[in-house]
Amino acid sequence: MAEPALESTQFHLPVRIRSRRASADDLNIRLALAEHLSELPELTTVEAADATVPWSVDMYLQIRAPSPRERQPAPLFCRINHNGIGVHGLIDRDRYQVLVRGWGRLARDSVILYMPRDVGELDVCWEILQRAYRSLIQSSAQDSPMRRSAWSDKLPRFSRTTLQ
Repeated sequence: MAEPALESTQFHLPVRIRSRRASADDLNIRLALAEHLSELPELTTVEAADATVPWSVDMYLQIRAPSPRERQPAPLFCRINHNGIGVHGLIDRDRYQVLVRGWGRLARDSVILYMPRDVGELDVCWEILQRAYRSLIQSSAQDSPMRRSAWSDKLPRFSRTTLQ
């Protein structure tokens, strides 16, 4: 059985050093991350800036369906806020690498990546985000709805007669 291309490639991350301090270029690194994310196609950004909720930005993957009937709800790709980057869509093997190497922590339905502190960490975070993006694209392509006929062989057949 052939494996998808994403799962067959090895994904090894360097260990993140916790004691390292953020560089003075912290804002430029965050802006570079935002610029990288803006280059990904088919993403929609929704900003939530309520007074009761801390500032955050949600990014959804918008897959174009051939017809309006086949549209699916847009899956959440990532949520960026002051705590970090909540990444959705990582396969289990990649999620394990992120957690074991110290690049993030586990949340209920995502992995929270720590914000990059320097250019080297920016490259690693970008690699993780690209991996999640490709995984979401692949899973969306596999889960695309197919046109189903009204009658199927798997449906039970009932007789309206009393003779059965």
